Amino acid sequence: MDFNLGLGIKNPNIGSSGLPKIDITLTSLDYDVFMDTIEGVEEDTVQVAEGLFSGAFGIGDEGEIAVLGLDVAFDGFQILGILGVDGIIDLALAIGGIDGDIRDEDHLGRLQMFMVPTIDTPLGDMTWDDGFWVGLDWTDGS
Repeated sequence: MDFNLGLGIKNPNIGSSGLPKIDITLTSLDYDVFMDTIEGVEEDTVQVAEGLFSGAFGIGDEGEIAVLGLDVAFDGFQILGILGVDGIIDLALAIGGIDGDIRDEDHLGRLQMFMVPTIDTPLGDMTWDDGFWVGLDWTDGS
């Protein structure tokens, strides 16, 4: 199964703090895509895909959101073995953005990512070695 994930990225340094604006360039993004499958205290996640972006993706200094398109692919049969039929349906709904507001015991397909980005700045390369989690919110792009 393949899909394109549009990841919105915003440069927080727009010069409003008195510091000069700084353009940054994303040069690497190691990522894992997870689906949460259990709601409540014992929440659990299942890794459904992983990837690595390498290249140059410019992120301006005007506070606008730049959208990086990530081509995500995973083995549907392998995920079927882990999640079962209902889980695959929930995953498809989550990828399509349908599950964003209907999370309940029957629809637990929200997606999240764990990322380790590297950016190039005028001060040199910066890598978030510990990485961070990002919840995926579905928007119409506006």
